[in-house]
Amino acid sequence: MSVRRLLIITLACAMVVTWQASIATAKPASSCTDPAGCIVLGPGEAVRLGTLLVTGELGALGRESAQAVELAMETRGNLAGHAIQLVHLGDGCNAGLATTTAEAVAADGLLVAVLGATCSGASIPVAPILGGAGITTITPSSTNAQLTDPALRDPFFFRFAYNDQYASDELASFLIGDGASTAATVVGDHPSLLATGQRFADEFVAAGGTLANEFVVGSSQDDFSSELAAIASDAPDVIVFITFQSAAFVTQARDTPGLETTMLASTEVAQDVVAQLVEPTDAEGLVLSLPDFGFLEEEPYLSTLGAPFNDSFGEPTFPYHAYAFDAANRLMDAIESFQQGNSQKLTIPRTALRDAIAATADYPGVTGSVTCDPNGDCNGQLFVIRVVEGGVLVEPS
Repeated sequence: MSVRRLLIITLACAMVVTWQASIATAKPASSCTDPAGCIVLGPGEAVRLGTLLVTGELGALGRESAQAVELAMETRGNLAGHAIQLVHLGDGCNAGLATTTAEAVAADGLLVAVLGATCSGASIPVAPILGGAGITTITPSSTNAQLTDPALRDPFFFRFAYNDQYASDELASFLIGDGASTAATVVGDHPSLLATGQRFADEFVAAGGTLANEFVVGSSQDDFSSELAAIASDAPDVIVFITFQSAAFVTQARDTPGLETTMLASTEVAQDVVAQLVEPTDAEGLVLSLPDFGFLEEEPYLSTLGAPFNDSFGEPTFPYHAYAFDAANRLMDAIESFQQGNSQKLTIPRTALRDAIAATADYPGVTGSVTCDPNGDCNGQLFVIRVVEGGVLVEPS
């Protein structure tokens, strides 16, 4: 049966009782010795996997990830002879809703694993809730460095997307190598932006640079005149801005006396700034540290996921569906590894499932070879430096 015809449930707090009553239960085995418990499925019982991904009209990023998961499961068909039930749990960017949903899922205990959340702001509170219930969680798009910080990470949480901190590392290394010795930072007050900005500051100083100014601005702030005036009073070699209002920042920086030719630099948060600017020439010389999505133009992505996705859903807007596809396939492989001979019963030990994901090494994914490090980062994707020249992004000369 097509995954699209399987049970799809949008779970909110008020629906928990209905959900519990509407699907078969999977009771822990009395002989289970796994410290986090086991899911035991008898003949005919389905493996239930959840997604905590934005799937609404405006949630293209999460919706495409959910569609890629559906494709992976449709291609697989079943797991060790058991049907797959994909349970769409709701909004993976609304921290409050995602937290309520995670608490319900954790209390219920029926899902084997969860793919999500879409956004770091939801993943941060959700990870320890699901992890506390022994539910392995894999995000395809939450990139905040905090999620896999060894001091903060929940051991049941994994990331198949890139880690924002490496964008900061690459940017700091390039700027120092390019001769910059002083930098000012302007960072939006948002968890992902703050983590990226702090990482850059730490790496820049560690490499021998000096921070002239450090500003934290509102996440939706679009007037930077006071910050730019302060920076211009003793102009640094480079201004690193990590804000959602990138076009406004660039325009105002170029209009600030004393900063007309000061180098500007940022991360993927500013990658669309040229198209957003009224005067695209304002972005000339802008330095960006970007994840390398070259796999989207190569095999095995093109034939394994690209063509089927285009046929079913149209051309994707974001690259994160590819991470979701790899995460779903690796998770299903790990689940199948627990099948005992030809037995129609499937016992999935929760901690052992987590450990199987943690042990992922050289897994052949559509995004490349996937290996999980000890902190739960399962994508060693490289970042690349690009510079705006003539309105387009090019490799620095």
